[in-house]
Amino acid sequence: MVTVIRICNHRVTVTVTPNLRVPPLAELIGRVAGCDRAAFADLYDATSDRIYSVVLRGLGDPGRAEDATEEIYLRVWTTARDYDPACGPAMDWLLAHAHQTIARHLPYRCAVSGRNFRAWRGGR
Repeated sequence: MVTVIRICNHRVTVTVTPNLRVPPLAELIGRVAGCDRAAFADLYDATSDRIYSVVLRGLGDPGRAEDATEEIYLRVWTTARDYDPACGPAMDWLLAHAHQTIARHLPYRCAVSGRNFRAWRGGR
């Protein structure tokens, strides 16, 4: 695919070559279900930046976001056999794991900061 963009009034042509080595996410998850470590590494490489950024936005703490992201991929490893491509895109399945993990961590965040809980109760 060729894309033409302008940077400071200069025309720049960018050629984007898709990474043909990495299979679609649904295929990777299917292989992870069969305990394929290489597929898991490819899945992690292809998705971890997005998953981490969602978790970081949800939790607001880089250290806790790293721990939660690790927890998410552990769950992916153990539940990959449950993924059904007919039910939706693979990234949606991964993001559902991320949102569930964020929800499990939020009560702790509120208890630790207190500020979030007080704001939720209307400042009392």
